[in-house]
Amino acid sequence: MKRAFVLALVGIAALAVACGGKSNLPDNGQKPISTVVQGQGGADPLPSIDITSPKQGDTIKGTSVTVKVNVDDFKLADKIGQTSRIGEGHILYTLDPTQPGDPDASRQVKETSDKEVKWDNLTPGEHMMVAQLVENNGALIEPQVIQRITVNVQ
Repeated sequence: MKRAFVLALVGIAALAVACGGKSNLPDNGQKPISTVVQGQGGADPLPSIDITSPKQGDTIKGTSVTVKVNVDDFKLADKIGQTSRIGEGHILYTLDPTQPGDPDASRQVKETSDKEVKWDNLTPGEHMMVAQLVENNGALIEPQVIQRITVNVQ
């Protein structure tokens, strides 16, 4: 039994020498870097949208407001109504939705790949403005990528 064990060790050593005796681990002792395939979760950055202007609670003088956004980790594409692609789409802007987050609950909707839109002829008072990332075909991204602000128009 002892002899079989020694022969097995010699065989493993011979095999290691024949294969070059190299390890797949980095020489510095660090663990190897793992990669994550798109859509597999983990390291994929989540897209985000941020309304940069106007700011939450701003008072707007006049009847027009230009909404500007910043988008990260999402490719804005002028492909409205086309086939969806992971990480690509456009922005759905809504004004005064009756149910925030539901683009169908607003009469004023703009779909575009532009990072800014202008709302005209606003009445005085409080208005909610929503910017939401959607896929090329208009489907909502899950989890939703959305930001809402409320401004006061004078």
